[in-house]
Amino acid sequence: MQTTVRLRYGTTAAQLRLVLDRIHALLASDVRLEADTGRARLADFGEQAVEIQVFAYVLTGEHAQFLAVREGVLLQIAEIVESSGSGFAQPTQFVYMDGTSPALPDLHANADVQGPRH
Repeated sequence: MQTTVRLRYGTTAAQLRLVLDRIHALLASDVRLEADTGRARLADFGEQAVEIQVFAYVLTGEHAQFLAVREGVLLQIAEIVESSGSGFAQPTQFVYMDGTSPALPDLHANADVQGPRH
């Protein structure tokens, strides 16, 4: 299994260390995973999130069992993130409404300045 855990900006270094340590412990202790190859690494400070890459071999050849193990591990990672005081990143998009962005025209320049009509 391979996934990227995206934590919100504002996550402290102490929270990052805690999340990484607990994910490492989870990967090492879960008997359904190959302990020697499991890893969790701080991968990047992405545009929208602090990114942690998680990788582990699931010890099964059955797809349904793989999905169940993966689900369990992901739920445990969610609990780790929540208990650390951090949280998952949300997609972010900026919309400039005041016309000051160089990429946007001044939307107020040609606006009808009359008040509301009754």
